[in-house]
Amino acid sequence: MANVPIALQLYTVRDELAKDFAGTVRRVAQIGYTGIELAGTGGLSAAEMSDLLAETGLKVAGSHVGLDVLREDTDSVIEYYRAIGAEAVGVPALPRDMQNPQGYRQVAAAMNELGAAFKSAGMMFYYHNHAFEFDGVEGERGIDILYGET
Repeated sequence: MANVPIALQLYTVRDELAKDFAGTVRRVAQIGYTGIELAGTGGLSAAEMSDLLAETGLKVAGSHVGLDVLREDTDSVIEYYRAIGAEAVGVPALPRDMQNPQGYRQVAAAMNELGAAFKSAGMMFYYHNHAFEFDGVEGERGIDILYGET
């Protein structure tokens, strides 16, 4: 059986990242992970991040980028993550004020546009779901709206 690479979602070590981003990433590699899912970039430029990834041997399995940033600066986000070798970028969550049928529909429309942009760049685009998307709001589940309209 082929080895399946295991990546750590860096959000799980966010407190340590805030203290020492590069040192925490190095430690993640030292304990045996071969990949990471970014949740922020620690203020590193694409060149600095690429150097850190090369040093540690880590691959970027994906990255969480806020919907507002994705919508406002799609091209720069794509450029950054392509430069560091990422193949996928995703939305980490929805703001509470959008967790209603109308909000989910607005997000689905935005995700369709973003998905097309990432696909054109040869990348994948995803949504990181949570338990709350399965809760009914006004008679509809957010997850059903997102799946049905994307």
